[in-house]
Amino acid sequence: NQRDDWNTNPDSNLQSTPTEMGRILTAIYECTLGKGLLLEVYPDDFTPAECEYMLFYLSHDHFQELLWAGVPRPRATWFLHKHGFAYESHSDVALVWGPTGPYVLSVFLYRAGWMDWDTSNRTMQDVSRITWNFFALQAQQGGLESGTPPELTPPPVYAPVPNFVPAS
Repeated sequence: NQRDDWNTNPDSNLQSTPTEMGRILTAIYECTLGKGLLLEVYPDDFTPAECEYMLFYLSHDHFQELLWAGVPRPRATWFLHKHGFAYESHSDVALVWGPTGPYVLSVFLYRAGWMDWDTSNRTMQDVSRITWNFFALQAQQGGLESGTPPELTPPPVYAPVPNFVPAS
């Protein structure tokens, strides 16, 4: 928001950047490993188990468009994300277990007046596919091994949504 030649109609109470959202998601993941920004800055406020619970809830966003639709096998890929929509902007930030291990991808798109779905969905899919292919090429060239993605367990107080949906 330092530039005055580009007005995205910011709301001072509702704003973030792709970098900030990527850092937050990275920090939550690193926290599950017992390290990283959240545990360094807030050592008494977060535990690795609580961070795992955050990822567990993010893993239940089953909206398989935007970044998720750009990976080669969406249903077979360990993928969690948070998407957002406003009339002029669409965003998605994802933690993906790719061909060489985990990576975070964060994309925010803006168009004055109206951000149309076809443009944002296609663009995010393309960015996600290109990113995946970059890591796939690294893996083919003898890069890092992907390892095994974490198995996320529900928190003790978790109740699946269908338990709250009235029977018809």
